[in-house]
Amino acid sequence: MKNLTTLLSLLLLISFSSVSYAQNYYVCDDGDDANNGLSENSPFLTHEKAISKFSTMNGGDSVLYCRGGVFPTSKNNWIINNKCNASSRCTFADYGDINKAKPVIYATNMKAAFNFEDGGNADKDGGYTLRNLALKSDKKSTHGIIMYNDVDDVLIENLHIEGFSI
Repeated sequence: MKNLTTLLSLLLLISFSSVSYAQNYYVCDDGDDANNGLSENSPFLTHEKAISKFSTMNGGDSVLYCRGGVFPTSKNNWIINNKCNASSRCTFADYGDINKAKPVIYATNMKAAFNFEDGGNADKDGGYTLRNLALKSDKKSTHGIIMYNDVDDVLIENLHIEGFSI
């Protein structure tokens, strides 16, 4: 009887436990935006698709760009995700062969390559990390990164930023 009670207790504990794991979403210039982005074998293609996924993912998740890849972008997208915070960071970073160049986000004629701009009322958001990326511009784009309207807890590591007008 004691074994049955222990087994039932264990089954109840397992059924009511929720274990969450961070998810990586992959982006590569040989990918396809119709892919699910859940593995290096099925990456997204564009920076725009990566931004779209970033805004809906869970805290702790990451968008990873392939090293050696170039990601042209000309669409101004606000980056906001209220599921991210200082203790459950959301990340933009690199993956792949460290002998290849950092992934390049190439902004053309737009406000910013990464626009953490919360329009309207100042709703606290943050807990973002940008790591091991190169942000480049055609000089018509103004900013590499914008943080505006109560964006907090942003970590920027090992970025190369070049060619922006400001």
